[in-house]
Amino acid sequence: MTMPSKAELDPLSVWRTGDEIASSPSTSSAATTRWPADSAVLQAVLVAVILTVANAVKPLHIDDPAYYYNAEHLARRPLDPYGFDIFWYEYPEPANAVLAPPVFLYWWSLAIRLFGHQVFLWKLWLLPFCLAFTLSLTSLFKRFAPGMEGPLLWLTVLSPTFLSGLNLMPDVPALALALTAVAMFLYAIDQNSYRLAVLAGLLGALAMQTKYTAFTAPVVMLAAAFIHRRPGLGAAALFTAGLAFAAWESFVYYQQGASHFMVALTLGDPIRRTYAGGMTLPLITCVGGVASALGLFALVALEVRWWLVLPSAAVVIGAYAGMAMGIWHRTDLVFLGLGCFVWGLMAVVTWRLLRRSNQIGRHVGREFFLVVWLAIDLVAYYTISPFPAVRRVMGIVVVLTILTGRLSAETITARSRRWLAWLVVVIGVALGSGFAALDWWEARVRQLAAMEAAERIHRYNPEHRPVWFTGHWGFQYYAEQAGMIPLVADESPLRAGDWVVLTLTGQDKQMVWVPESTFDQIGRVDPRDSIPVSTGGMYAGEGSPLIPQEGPRIDIGIGRMKTDSYAASRLPPELLVRWAAERKWPVPQAAIASINRASAQLGAQPATSQAAIPWLRRLANGPERESREAAARALARIEAAGRSQR
Repeated sequence: MTMPSKAELDPLSVWRTGDEIASSPSTSSAATTRWPADSAVLQAVLVAVILTVANAVKPLHIDDPAYYYNAEHLARRPLDPYGFDIFWYEYPEPANAVLAPPVFLYWWSLAIRLFGHQVFLWKLWLLPFCLAFTLSLTSLFKRFAPGMEGPLLWLTVLSPTFLSGLNLMPDVPALALALTAVAMFLYAIDQNSYRLAVLAGLLGALAMQTKYTAFTAPVVMLAAAFIHRRPGLGAAALFTAGLAFAAWESFVYYQQGASHFMVALTLGDPIRRTYAGGMTLPLITCVGGVASALGLFALVALEVRWWLVLPSAAVVIGAYAGMAMGIWHRTDLVFLGLGCFVWGLMAVVTWRLLRRSNQIGRHVGREFFLVVWLAIDLVAYYTISPFPAVRRVMGIVVVLTILTGRLSAETITARSRRWLAWLVVVIGVALGSGFAALDWWEARVRQLAAMEAAERIHRYNPEHRPVWFTGHWGFQYYAEQAGMIPLVADESPLRAGDWVVLTLTGQDKQMVWVPESTFDQIGRVDPRDSIPVSTGGMYAGEGSPLIPQEGPRIDIGIGRMKTDSYAASRLPPELLVRWAAERKWPVPQAAIASINRASAQLGAQPATSQAAIPWLRRLANGPERESREAAARALARIEAAGRSQR
């Protein structure tokens, strides 16, 4: 009689070492999870190159310029990361008050030093991050879904989630580092290696200092350590990540007097229009919009007959075609339907995985870990994300794909089913390409609008008078490259003969108002096209990745000042005063004039300013002398009006 093996006595120990109990033909060949083999590596490299090049041809877009200012400063002063003022919201303010963790920015600054102002080369410089992303995904797919690494890799990376979401923003680089950290930590558990656990912790710290949403990485590693019964490895990774993270924040505190993380944690959203809706419905619609092909892949993994999968694919394709042709104007309802389709299938996949594991007598540790990982990402979505957007669900999409891939590795064994799976991958890549092409056009339109406005003004501006503009996103970068100056409320001196380029619709902008009587309207830049949808919903908290597009994609007004004037803030005075009173860090110097004017406006309208009294009282006791005096005068007038009414 032979003695039972350790694996037979403790099923969980099998999973800890990376071995899988042979229970079916689809899993017996994956006895040990290792880093990707050569063929898988080559495939990961190819996909990374495609992702990098597809992104490189797109102009700067959305928040790219905000990070550019930081990277450009670091290229000149690498040891003083936040020692400058940045203009991205309503007023120029210290860079330490605008969220921008350093790792991605330092990498970008090297490209600026090497290549100068070459956007295409800047984006090619992201290739190492893209390689880390695809290689870590390949490793995780090989671990949890052996044999399905190829289809899952193409389905994930070239989906609408990532193919159009890379840009020059830290979201994908942070996710790449976080996934690499998790993959490394799981390998450390396989080898029971504290050295690898410490390395995984360092990678986790880099991920967190790329974007703070990557705080999920150490939590996921700690969860894996406890599920694998390796708490010591988890403690080593967590301690290393926390120590490295705190070391950088201490350096920033020494230089700036405040940790960048603590400023971001307490500052909130500076004067911007905060998202007032819930987070659950956008979670459904965002995932449904960018991961609908994953839902089709789940049908294949669930062994649904081909004659049901193909009509489902036709419905998904028809939904996107209908939106692209302007047939379906309620894109929110379309994505709600797709979201219910995807999330419903994800629930079935999870239930099927757990049930299947119990039926074949396999320990459910791996499935349980994936469910915990998904729960961690969902909690982060609700607690860390300031507003819904596609970039907020990137990590969630990855975990859902791993869950689906795990089931597919056990069920997609016949050649016909594999062909069906690859057909779904083709559909997913096609959707991703469509999203990417439309998002390229969105960025290109704003680049061209800035260039056309500058060219028109140049024809009639032989004296080279100042050109002031409003507008953020990629437009801001290209406007400044053309020599324009951002218009700041109650700060920018507009003189007769100056030019103004004002964003009317189509992009985020500073909320300023120039009296129409003070300038002549010279022209408009309002490009139109026949595409009835916009990718603005991917970035701006709309909930639906695509939103209806009516009228010009961007509308820019060009004018020339007739008289001297100042631009005034269009923000309600109550909002300005409340923002200044609630702000836990000093108010930007450029905003003081607007705040004082807002206090005066409230004092001049005492009957409608009662709700602002608590904020005026805070300002009256604040550190800034002019604001204290303005708030005190406003309070005196409001209280005097109240006494006269009594």
